Amino acid sequence: ATGAEYNRQMVRNVLASITVDFNYAKSSYCTGESNPVPTIVGQTGGAFTANPSGLVFADASTGEIDLGSSSAGNYTISYRFFWNYR
Repeated sequence: ATGAEYNRQMVRNVLASITVDFNYAKSSYCTGESNPVPTIVGQTGGAFTANPSGLVFADASTGEIDLGSSSAGNYTISYRFFWNYR
């Protein structure tokens, strides 16, 4: 239509690609060894968890495992963080 105004608005949500990886020096440890701390590559500021229970972290933010307080076993270790997107 002649003389009509069009108000066009486009909203885009751009989410950053987040890459995180962590690695312990070895795949298994013994109680008498020094507590292992992983190398974190990518996003930091998260927390480590383990499943099943029995693995104790000396510091869940760094991933340092307390070998003296942990039970022997096989564990799946996860690193999770919450990103506050605004």
